[in-house]
Amino acid sequence: MDVSKFFPPQEKVAYFDSAASSLTALPVLKKMDEYYLQYRSNVHRGAHRFTRKSSEEYEG
Repeated sequence: MDVSKFFPPQEKVAYFDSAASSLTALPVLKKMDEYYLQYRSNVHRGAHRFTRKSSEEYEG
């Protein structure tokens, strides 16, 4: 499986720090963007719509 399609192109970059951290795949970045822009809230910590949405997304 070629996972390179999930990472933005990096021109002339050699990434050697993968032991401490790693690059983040585009699908993950998109989901994080959705969370922070649309319904950022703690999971299972309230009754308002943002918490419900966060909990639903967390539970899958």
